[in-house]
Amino acid sequence: MARWTQQLRWFRHCIAPKDDRMRLDRWFRQQFPSLPNSFVQSQIRKRKIRVLEVAPATASGNAPTPAFVPTKAQSLLYAGQCVAIDAHLFRTRLQSEWESNKASTHADERAAAMSYADDPVVQDLLTRIMYRDSNFLVVNKPHGLAVQGGSGLERSLGTFLPAIAAHVGGETPRLVHRLDKETSGLLVLARHRLAAAAFAELLQSGRVSKTYRAIVCPVAPNVEIPEQGEITLPIDGKPAHTRFERTRTVTTIAPKKSYELRLFPQSGRKHQLRIHCAEVLRSPILGDRRYGRHNLPEPRNRRDPRVPLRLHLHAERLVFPDPFAPTTIIDVCSRWDGIKTWP
Repeated sequence: MARWTQQLRWFRHCIAPKDDRMRLDRWFRQQFPSLPNSFVQSQIRKRKIRVLEVAPATASGNAPTPAFVPTKAQSLLYAGQCVAIDAHLFRTRLQSEWESNKASTHADERAAAMSYADDPVVQDLLTRIMYRDSNFLVVNKPHGLAVQGGSGLERSLGTFLPAIAAHVGGETPRLVHRLDKETSGLLVLARHRLAAAAFAELLQSGRVSKTYRAIVCPVAPNVEIPEQGEITLPIDGKPAHTRFERTRTVTTIAPKKSYELRLFPQSGRKHQLRIHCAEVLRSPILGDRRYGRHNLPEPRNRRDPRVPLRLHLHAERLVFPDPFAPTTIIDVCSRWDGIKTWP
C-alpha cells in the first residue's frame, strides 16, 4: 500500500494505476474496511474528504497549484489524483485503522502464500499456465478442482491464488469467470482490478469466444447426432444458445458407441452444455452424474477404484480481444486429455 503524507492541513494519498476508475466509496472500503459508508458520505458532505487534481508540471518546470475537484461518494478516481483527508480527522479516526489494515492484509497474503507455496497442486497449476501477460493469466484447470470454495470444500483454485502470485509476481489473481468442478480446461484469471473489470465487460458484450470438447453417449441406439446444428432450449426461463459440431464417432473408450463433439456456447447459463446435450441431443456427456445418471457407462477397469468416472467436458479454446491493446487478439488452446479415463 502507498503511504499517506501530510501537506499543510491535509493528509494525501495518490491514486495508483491499479485503482484507476474506482469509485471513491469503494476505494475507502478497500483502505478502511470497517469504516461505515454513512460516515464516509457525511465527511464528504462536510468537505473533510476531498479529491485533489494534480496537474503535470508546465514546460518551464513550474508545478501548478493542485486543485480540488467536485467530490461525491460515487465519484470515479483516476490515476494521478489524490484523496485528501482533513488532518485532524485522519489522526483521530482513520490513521490507526489504516495501519492495522495494512499490516493484517500483508500478513494474511504472506501466510496464504507460504502455506501453499510448495503444495503439489500449486506446482501443477504453475505448469498449466497456458498464457501470461501483465493483465491476464490463462490456466488449464484440472478436472476435480473447484474454482471457488463452498459448502464442504476446504480447498479450491481460489485457495491457491496467493501462492500462485508469489511465484509469478504481482497482485493475487482474481477469478473472472467459472468452470464446474468436474469440467477441465481454460480459465482466465485477472492480474489486477482493471483487468477484471475489462474482462467482465467482454463477457457481458459477448466478445469472448469459447470452444469446448465433449464425449456424449446417446440414451438409445437409434439416437443420431447431426454433423452440426444449433440448440436454443431456454434454461430456467432464460435464453440459452449453443452451436455444436460432431467431430467423430468414438468406439474405444466406452462400452457403447459415443460421439465426440465441439460445443460453442453463445450464452453462459449454468450447466448449459450439459443440459443441452442431455435434453436436446438426448446424449448426455460421458460421466455426467447429474443429467445423465440413467445412462452412465461403466469404465472398462471399473474394478480399479482408483480410476473415477469423470465428466468428459473440456474447455479447449478461448479467444478474446485484448482490452488493453485493441488490435491484439488473445487466442489460447489447451490439450484435450479426456480419453485417459479408460486407459
